[in-house]
Amino acid sequence: MVAVSGMEAAEPRLHYPLSPVRSALHGFTQLYADRYAQDGIRMNCVLPGMLENAVQARDERLRSIPAGRAGTLDEVAETIAFLISPASSYITGQGLLVDGGLNRSRF
Repeated sequence: MVAVSGMEAAEPRLHYPLSPVRSALHGFTQLYADRYAQDGIRMNCVLPGMLENAVQARDERLRSIPAGRAGTLDEVAETIAFLISPASSYITGQGLLVDGGLNRSRF
């Protein structure tokens, strides 16, 4: 299973009021993985960043994306396709940022 949340789940910001809800979805993803991974059921969460269908090119925030552009719906769809494929069989309980490098995970 793949849940779709948003980048603010990884890095909450004041101008994204849904941050706590999206963080909760990521927490549920982790709990689900803890419970069902032994049964071969995987759950991950995709956290898209700014997408071209929702932002304007002159938006100040676009300049802060290391990739230099907004993402596409196809890029998010391809990430989801990977996560539901056998190629990701050892990935579960993860939140995968698809945001052009705007947020960097801490590990």
